[in-house]
Amino acid sequence: MAIRYDARERVQIASCEPGGLAAIHFRPGDIIRDVNDHQISSKEMLQYYILEGITEKDGKVYLTIERAAGGDDAYRDQIEMSADVLSIAQKQIATFKSTTSKEKPKSVYKKSSSKKSVRVTNDAPQELLIQSDHDPATLKSCKSANK
Repeated sequence: MAIRYDARERVQIASCEPGGLAAIHFRPGDIIRDVNDHQISSKEMLQYYILEGITEKDGKVYLTIERAAGGDDAYRDQIEMSADVLSIAQKQIATFKSTTSKEKPKSVYKKSSSKKSVRVTNDAPQELLIQSDHDPATLKSCKSANK
């Protein structure tokens, strides 16, 4: 579990290791308020009280977590923006939703219903000469080319 300070200097969960114990109960954006009824205001306090709970209190640690009620998008909604920015953002979201395709893309694993045949001709191969349009007599010599 990675911890960081948020914009209000609160201890916030930045990320959790997938499949770990913390990932079961915590989500990024959760704010840790208390550990074993001790208010938390720094990362050092968090570490101290968690270790104290593990070593001295029968290995039990009780955390009080603040989580936004709206789910994953709730943190985005906490950011204060002016009305004109919100209206522009809403218009862009509506435009994006209207232009995205509602159809599912065709699978590359399915065989298409129309079979197209490929023909290979038995004509003799052609050889093309690749030429340069520079006249070698007009090229200048490079001083460091001989080194």
